[in-house]
Amino acid sequence: MHDDAKCETHAGFLVTPKLQIVRNKQVVEDFEGRLDYLETRAKDVQPDPTIVWVKSQPHVYDTNLDLQVKIEAIRWMLRVSKHLEEPARRRVLMTIRKSIDDLENSVGPESHAA
Repeated sequence: MHDDAKCETHAGFLVTPKLQIVRNKQVVEDFEGRLDYLETRAKDVQPDPTIVWVKSQPHVYDTNLDLQVKIEAIRWMLRVSKHLEEPARRRVLMTIRKSIDDLENSVGPESHAA
């Protein structure tokens, strides 16, 4: 049937590595869709640039650029997660989920497409 040494128990069910890979792929696809939607929403965010102090000098803070940088950082975390093995992959995916949730909350309630 299957090698029990390569299986793990999750919520009372025996999960084979192949099933884990399929589930991770679905999660990654969901995250990518949410990031695509966030990217289009971020382009619509046009607040006035704010001047903030960084290392004793003024700096123009651009919300749109900040969101785009955060979205790209999450995309890189997704790329890296594809090369990790469990349980490290699961921890990275949980971090990615929280980051996407935080970005969706910062952009507004309309951004939650999933």
